[in-house]
Amino acid sequence: MYQDVLHVYSKVEDLSKPDTTLLNTQHDIIGDLPYTISNRTLQINNLANKVTIYSLSGQVILLEKNCSSLPLEFEQAIVIINMEIGDKMYRLKYVNL
Repeated sequence: MYQDVLHVYSKVEDLSKPDTTLLNTQHDIIGDLPYTISNRTLQINNLANKVTIYSLSGQVILLEKNCSSLPLEFEQAIVIINMEIGDKMYRLKYVNL
């Protein structure tokens, strides 16, 4: 019965690619992002006020302030990255395979 209730709220996601959904404080916009990921490294065009990386269970794995580059090597296969750049917040799902 418990699984039947949870099934109603579950959704299927493609976790094979990073999710580059941009969360803007005014409205959602997907466009030129101020960061790139290549060779398992996050490169931020400007200095990020704060970068917080979470496991899927919500545990904080890493917290960096005032950074423009960050290696993305984790034990977890999938992490959530939150970035505060200026007055904007960016959130993405990173697949570490």
